[in-house]
Amino acid sequence: MREDIGRVKEELERVSEERRNLEKIFYELKERMNSINYRFRLLNEEIDNLRKDYRKIKDDMKEAIEKLNNIKNSIKEKKLAKRKIYEEINMIRERASKPYSYVKNRLRELDHMIQIHPTDPNWEKNIIKEMKQLSLDMKIYKEIGKKREFLMSIKLEEEYLKFEAANLRNYINDLKIKINNIRLNIIDKKDMLYKLIKEKEEVKTKLNGIANNLNELRIREKQLIESIKTEYEKVKNEKVERGKQMLKAIAEEAERKLKRGGRLTRIEIEALSMFRGDEEGER
Repeated sequence: MREDIGRVKEELERVSEERRNLEKIFYELKERMNSINYRFRLLNEEIDNLRKDYRKIKDDMKEAIEKLNNIKNSIKEKKLAKRKIYEEINMIRERASKPYSYVKNRLRELDHMIQIHPTDPNWEKNIIKEMKQLSLDMKIYKEIGKKREFLMSIKLEEEYLKFEAANLRNYINDLKIKINNIRLNIIDKKDMLYKLIKEKEEVKTKLNGIANNLNELRIREKQLIESIKTEYEKVKNEKVERGKQMLKAIAEEAERKLKRGGRLTRIEIEALSMFRGDEEGER
C-alpha cells in the first residue's frame, strides 16, 4: 500500500513540475502577446498618422498646382499683352515721319537756331512749320515711350510670375518626394504589421495548445491528489479497524478474566468499557 502511495506521489510531483514549467512558458507567451498587441497598436497609429500626412500633402500639392496653373495663365496673358503693345508701338511708329533720334536732335538744333539768329519772317515761317511737324513726331514718340514703360512693367510682372512659378515647381517636386516617401513608409509598416499578425497567430496557437495541456495537467494533478487522499483514508480506516479488532480482543480477554475472578488492567478496563459501549450503541 505504501509503495502505491509513493508511486502516486512521484507522479504527482512530476505532473506538478510539468505544470509549473508550462505555466512559466504560458505567462512568457502572454507577455510576448501583450508586446505584440502594443506594437500592433503603435504601428496602426503610425500608419493612420502617415495617411493623414499623405492626405494633407496631397491637398497642399493640389493647391500648389492650382496656383501654378493660375500663374501659367497669368504669364500667357502677360505675353499676349506684350504682343499687343508691340503691335500698338509698331502701328504708332508708322505715323511718325522721321526717326526718333533725328526728331530729337533736329528740335534741339532748331530751338538753338531761333535763339541765336535774327528773325527772318520767311525763315521763321519755315522753321515753325518744320518744328510743328517735328513736335507731332515727338508726341508720337512720347506715346511710344509711355507704351514702353507699360511694357516694362508687364515684363517685370512676368519675370516675377516666372520666379514664383519656379518656386512652386520646386515646392511641388518636394511634395512629390514626400508623398513617395510616405507611400514607401506605409508599405514598410504594413509589411511589419503583416509579420506581427503572423507572429500573433503563431503565439495564439501556442497559447491555446499550452492552455489545453495545462487543463489536462491540472485535471490529472487533481485526480492524483484525490487518489492520495483516498489512499490515506483507506490507511486511516484500516488503522481504525485494526485498533477496534485489538480492543475487541482485549475486551474479550477481559471478559474471560472477570469470569475467572481475575483482576483487570487499566487498558483491559478501558477496552471492555469501550467494547461494551459499542455493543450497547449497536443494540
